[in-house]
Amino acid sequence: MADTFMPEELQRQAQVNAAIIPLTTIAYFRERGLSVADWTTFVGERFAPSWSELQRATPHVVARAAARNVVSAGARLVRPTGDADRGEAVLAEWPDPQFLTLLGLPLADADAFLAVFAPTAAYLHLRFAARREGEQLHLTFTR
Repeated sequence: MADTFMPEELQRQAQVNAAIIPLTTIAYFRERGLSVADWTTFVGERFAPSWSELQRATPHVVARAAARNVVSAGARLVRPTGDADRGEAVLAEWPDPQFLTLLGLPLADADAFLAVFAPTAAYLHLRFAARREGEQLHLTFTR
C-alpha cells in the first residue's frame, strides 16, 4: 500500500463526495419532512455572490459554468449551446443510479438539487430552468 494517493484516485473520490453529500442531505430532509426547496434556496443564495465575475457574462457562459459544477460531481457534458440571450447545458449520467439506490431516493428528488442554480441566476439577472428529458438534464439560463 502506497503512502500517497494518485491524483486520479483523489479526483474520483472528490466527484463521489460532490455528488453523494447533497444527495444524502436531500434524503435526510425527505425522511424528516423538511423542505428541500428551502435548503437549495439557502445554499444557492449563499454561493451566488461567488459567481460575481459572471455579472456581465452571456447566459451561454453562465450555463457552461453551471454545467462545470455538475460535471465535477460526475455528470457528463453532452453539449452546451447558447448565445447572448439564452444558454443551455445538456448533461447526462447524473446522478449515479447506485447513489439513488443506496439512499432510497427517486430521481425526481435528486433533480430537486438543481434548483440551487435559481438564486445564482437571479443574482446574475437571469432566469433558470432545469428539466429532465429521458436520461438527459437540461440546464437553461435566459435573459
